[in-house]
Amino acid sequence: MKKIFVILVTLFAISFGMAAQQKGEQSIGVYLGYDAGLSRYKIPSSDYQPSKIETVKNTMHFLAALDYSYFVVVYLRLLAMLSYAFEGNRDAKEATRSFSAGLGLAYYVRLAPNFYYTPGLNAGYGIVSRDARLSTNAVKWLSLEGWLAEIQPVALEFRPVKRFSMNV
Repeated sequence: MKKIFVILVTLFAISFGMAAQQKGEQSIGVYLGYDAGLSRYKIPSSDYQPSKIETVKNTMHFLAALDYSYFVVVYLRLLAMLSYAFEGNRDAKEATRSFSAGLGLAYYVRLAPNFYYTPGLNAGYGIVSRDARLSTNAVKWLSLEGWLAEIQPVALEFRPVKRFSMNV
């Protein structure tokens, strides 16, 4: 048991040593997401009715985000980010918009060639507004703002080539 523990500690220490993200490396990340909010499903037939396909309009989602990363020391990345999100429903005439800005830190541990474990911590400030058109054509409006924090205990990065990476 003692030998296994020593081997695991040694491998863990080596993995930190091999996580060579060099000081001074920089990157820019762009994130775009869109969901049209349409769902199609098939209602199976029964003894009394034939099957039919229904289309349902759900809420539409849009996200745009930009981040800038800089390795301040080997293994440690500093991140600055901006994001905008929109969620709307045309039928209900509702919309929610949010904007956030923040900073983050991530530590890189190499798991395999071009594959990294990157736990992180982010903090920032966000503003959310929501409006809905009522049946009387009046607009009901709500605005929230405040600090936000995010812990990413399970974050992974894959770099298939030197200048491109994918994060989960």
